[in-house]
Amino acid sequence: MQTIPDGVEAFSSRAEAARLDSPPLLIVDAVTGFLDSRGLGKAPGRAAFLVSDGHGQPNVTYRIQRDRDELL
Repeated sequence: MQTIPDGVEAFSSRAEAARLDSPPLLIVDAVTGFLDSRGLGKAPGRAAFLVSDGHGQPNVTYRIQRDRDELL
């Protein structure tokens, strides 16, 4: 599993992503806050971009691992 942020499509914070011309695919602080507010895993976490197999999965998908929990 590749740890993010990668500084290309995934960033640690909105401030880091502010320099982009278009929005990033993932802002780690925002996702972490969302998951924490719902009691899903514990921070910090790791995430990996899941590449589509080319069979009709057009949405960008990340697998996020926090402790023993894996979330898609």
